[in-house]
Formats: sequence, structure tokens, C-alpha cells
Amino acid sequence: MRQFFLVLTGILMLCNIALAAKDEPTFIKADHITYDEAITTYIAKGNCEIKKDNHVLKADEAIYNKTNGIVQLYGNVQIYDNEGDWVKGPKAVINIDTFKGFADNAICFVAKNHLYIKAKRIIMDDKNHYYASDTTITGCDCPECLSFDTKYAPEWSIHAKNTYIVKNNYVFSYPLWFNIGKVPVFVFPAIEEPLVRKSGFLFPSFGYSKTNGFKYYQPYYWAINKSQDATFTSQYDGKIGYGLNTQYRYYWTDNIKGQWDIELFKDTTPPAGDIKRTRLNLDITQNADFKKYGDLKADIHYLSNKNNLRVINDDNMQLTSNRYTTSKLMYSLQNGPYFLGVNNYFYQDLVAPNNSQTLQKLPEVFMGATNLDIYKKLSLDISSLYSYNYRQDGLRGNVLDISPSFSYPFKIGFVNFLPTAGIHYLFSNYSNGLTGSQSSVVPKLSLTARTSFFKIYDLSSGNRYKHIIAPEVSYTFVPKVKQEFPDFVNTYPQKSALNLTLENTIIKRTVNDKGEADYREIFYNKITQEYRFANYANAPIKPIDPIDTYIFPRYVYSNGPIYEETRISPFPFFNFSSQAYYQWQKRTFTYTTDNLNFNFNTFGFSIGYTTAKDPDFNTTSNGITYSVFFYPIKKLYTYISLNRDILDSYFPQKRAGFYYTSDCWGFGLDVFQNAVPQQVGNTYIANKNVGFWITLSLRGIGVFKKR
Repeated sequence: MRQFFLVLTGILMLCNIALAAKDEPTFIKADHITYDEAITTYIAKGNCEIKKDNHVLKADEAIYNKTNGIVQLYGNVQIYDNEGDWVKGPKAVINIDTFKGFADNAICFVAKNHLYIKAKRIIMDDKNHYYASDTTITGCDCPECLSFDTKYAPEWSIHAKNTYIVKNNYVFSYPLWFNIGKVPVFVFPAIEEPLVRKSGFLFPSFGYSKTNGFKYYQPYYWAINKSQDATFTSQYDGKIGYGLNTQYRYYWTDNIKGQWDIELFKDTTPPAGDIKRTRLNLDITQNADFKKYGDLKADIHYLSNKNNLRVINDDNMQLTSNRYTTSKLMYSLQNGPYFLGVNNYFYQDLVAPNNSQTLQKLPEVFMGATNLDIYKKLSLDISSLYSYNYRQDGLRGNVLDISPSFSYPFKIGFVNFLPTAGIHYLFSNYSNGLTGSQSSVVPKLSLTARTSFFKIYDLSSGNRYKHIIAPEVSYTFVPKVKQEFPDFVNTYPQKSALNLTLENTIIKRTVNDKGEADYREIFYNKITQEYRFANYANAPIKPIDPIDTYIFPRYVYSNGPIYEETRISPFPFFNFSSQAYYQWQKRTFTYTTDNLNFNFNTFGFSIGYTTAKDPDFNTTSNGITYSVFFYPIKKLYTYISLNRDILDSYFPQKRAGFYYTSDCWGFGLDVFQNAVPQQVGNTYIANKNVGFWITLSLRGIGVFKKR
């Protein structure tokens, strides 16, 4: 009996809701309104407007039958909802209670996608479901093109035999052909444009390469719910194997979000020196912000085999230049000047036969405080770090580093001084081979003096230049202290060094016709030189019982390299930047990078140069990059980019392409050639990978980018 009562109550509630919806009032407004009581019909003429249930109907003339809810609209018919969607035409007939009806020679506008749908008749089954045959679909704003005059055509359009519109869900059309202007270009069996996130197959990617053979990738998109989705991509590479790539994304709250990438690949032809495997790559990133309770971040990377990157995806081959993959799990909490953190680091060695000698930090705990007021200007900074360092082969153990320091800033005249004094307390115990413990106390003193002064130059044009000079002198002293620790302890070598820095900045101020000021940096230069008073002050401290044979640096100098940084931009279209380290005792640059850029309205170019040397001054990289772009016509962008490796005499990358944009569509082609290292036996060769990207952007439909 109780169940029957509940069911009856539910039915009555649903009936009441339905009646309430049907009984919602209808508002009519016009220049002239008459009512024929015999047929319960309103006749409205001139600026007619009928409102009901978040919909507005407008026309030059309207006839509304109060009994059956039928509204006949004539002349400049416009039907709007509260989400910006509308239907327009010269004539429409609608039941305003059920919203069932039709509009002739009509245009439907889907606001969320900025999509126009034109048809001789659009049939409305209800407020959310429309159907039309022989439709023209476009995202172009072109009133003439949306008329039924065949002289005009939008820049692009889709012509479909049947089109279904489910508002706030999707637009589905079939069969169809794609036109540029009035010219048919290609035919599709069907297309579905989601108006919200919707599950379904995505457009596939396919191609061919000499290395992998025929390629076919088929993605499937799964809209799990509003805060989660996933993409599953089946991968087939004819010469090497097949697999499945999964990408899972979630946004559970404003503060918790992340992504999982899982790659599974089955070898059919193993790489040289390897065997057939089922390979797994796992990448996880997550960020959880608990506000005042801290922040939790995860960055996990796992490979089932060290060759996975070069087998599964040759685009990731450059990642193998890093010896280790690093997985991190980090928690941090900040409360005013106090901080606390717990980190875990796991390293996977991609070079060694196994991971037995790879050092792991599980966990690392740090805490401390910054700028604690002690007395007047006297402040205290303190940090402490504990870590447990583990490996299967080699020394492992605990490390504790406590580092308090005091500072007392003051000013004499126009010079700011900052003296600091502190210590580093180190403790470590270790086992697995040698067993023991060590501790050391390492003092550290420093004094920094800094000032700045400027001069303003007024020009007759009304512009101004401000020249700022900021010199800085600092001295650091660390005495020689015995520190006999394993290689997992960060030690503090002796140091007695004077560091000189000089910065020059020029800022230009211009005023436009409206009196608005604009400030732009046109010149910046920084030069730093460290002078060391103790010989071999930069020599590292040899660890006890190192895993690998320890080699002292071949070259050790009493003075550090000169560091230089420059930015020059005298005109908006020109800028130059450089960074360099110069070891003046060897009279050589150990690192340089220079970039020159010109950017005009119709063209531009850039040149970049980089070189680097190792501690023994052997050149490790030397390359130059050229890039040119220009606009042959206003809407067409073209470019060429070359990356030249001077050291090994080859081009790691060549790129060229163009992109044309219009008000409602765009099309681009990017051609590339990458030369990536491929392992052949015990050596590597530059394997050329040639391909291209096609990009098609259709307003209202989306962007299609395929390789």
C-alpha cells in the first residue's frame, strides 16, 4: 500500500509539472491587436512580439489561436531562445505550447558554434530537435550568401541532404559535400559536429615512412562526464608493430586535475640488438591544490624497457639524450614565513644495463622559515633538509643538512648593504659496503653592496630616455672544512671570492596623440665576474667510495668565467639578445647563444647561433638556426626554418609552410624533415624522417590538424 501511495504521488507531481508548463502565460505585444472570441484567436499586426517559456517570436503579422496554441507568423519572422540561437525566415507556423512546427526559406543559427544552417523548410519537433533537408551549412558571416539568391555563395559551405539539430548536443548531416565558394571539393558520407563534448570516433591519421612503413592511427574520444574524458588511439606501424595509446584527463574540482598517458606497443620487428617485447610507457601528471593545507603534485614517468622511446615514437627520440627519467611526488605547505615539503624522487637509468646503481631519494623532507624578524632589521633564514638515499649496489644512507643564516640590511648614503652569516651542519650515515657516519660544520659569510642611479634625457620630440646604472659588489667566504661524505651528500667547497656585477638599462618613453605614455626597454646589459682569492677554490670535494672512478677536473682556475647578457631593441621591429660565458684564462667562450630578429609588417627573419664546451673545453654543440617569414598577401603567412648542426655537418630539422586565414576559415601546410639519431649496432646514424602537417580551420566546425 505504501509503495502504491508513493508511485501515485510521483505521477501526480509529474502531471502538475506538465500542467504548469502548459499553463505558463503567453505575452503578446504589437502595434495593433484584435481578438475574435468566436474562434479564440488573436490577430496582431506591426512589430509583433510573442513571449513564452524563454522564447521570443517576432514578425510583421501574427495569428495566435488560444485554444490549440497554433501561431502563424508572416513577414520578417524571428524566433529566439535565451541561449542566443535563432531561426529566421518569411513565414513560420508553430504550436507555442509544444514548439512543434516549421519555418519556410529559413536560416537557423547555432550560437555556441557560430554555425548557420539554411534550408527551404526547417521542421521543429520540439524546442530542442530540428530537422531540415537540402541544407547549406557554414560559419561565414555573409548576409548575401545566406539569402536564397544563387548568385552568392559563402567562402566555404557544406551541402547536406539531411541535417538533424539537437540543441546543446550535436548537429548531424548526411550525405554531404564540401564547397569552396560554389565549387565542390570533396564528398563525405556524414559529419557530426558536437555542440557539447560527445563520445565518438575522431578523424584518423595515416601516412608512410621508410622506418615504420605504413602508419594508421584511429582515435576514439570518450566523454565520461563533465569533469573527465579519455582518448583511445589504436596505432598500427606496418614494419615495427601495433599498439594502443590511452590519454585520460580529469578535472575533478577547481583544485584537483591531472592527466594519465599510457602507451602499449607490441613489437613485430624488434630494433637492432633487442628482442620482441610488449612495451609499456606510463606518464602521469597531477596537481591537487588544498589551499591552506598545501599542494600535492605528481609527475610520474615509467618505461618497461630503456629502448621504448626510440621504438614507440621517433618524435620522442631526443628524450633519450637524457640519461634518466625522473618521477616525482611532491607535497609542499606554506604558512607565512614557514614552509614544509616532502618529496620522493625515482630515477630510471636509460643507459646502464639495469637500475641497480641508480640513486633514489625516498623520501626527501625539507622545512624552514624565511625572513623571521629577530631584532629590528636583524632577520633569520633557516632551512633543513633530510633525505634517505637508496640504491641496490653502492653506498646508501641518510643525509641531514641544517642551514641557519642571519642578515642585517642597512644603508649608508645611496649604497644598500646586506651582510649575512650562517652555517651548514652536515650529517650522514651510510652502509652497504662501507659502514659509518660523518658530520661537519661549514661556516659561510657574505656581504653585498648594491646601488643604482639614473639620468633622464629629454628630446625635442617630447620623448624621454632613462638610463639606469646598477653596480653590485659581493664577497663570499667559505673556509676549508674536512667533508668526507658519500656521493649523495651535497658538500660545500672552500671559497673566498669577490663577485662584481654591472647592469645598464635604457628605457624609452613615448607619448601618443592621446597623451598616453608607453615605456619600452631599448637596451640592457649585464656583466658579472668572479675573482677567487683561494687557489682551487672551485675544485669539488671528492666523495668517499664513489660508484664510478672519480676524475678531478682537468682545468681548475682561480677565477670564474665572465658572464655577459645583452638585449638591444632600438626599434619595435628589431631586437638582439645574447648570453655568454667567457673563460678569459683560456681565452675562449664556454657557452654562447645569440639571436637576431627583424619583424616588419610584411616580412621578417631571425638568426640564432649557439655553441657550448665541456669542462675540458671540447666543443659539445655548435649550431645555427635560420628562420624567414613573409606575407605575400594580407591573409597569407609563409615561413622557412632551418636548424644546422655545424659540429656534425647535418640539418637536425628543416621546416617550411604556409597558413591562409579568412574571416571564417583557414588552411595551412607544414612540411618538415627531422634528422634523428637511430641506433645501428653500437653506433648511431642520422635517420631522416620526412612528413607534413595539414591544418584546416572552419569557423563553426573546428580545427582539423593531421600529420
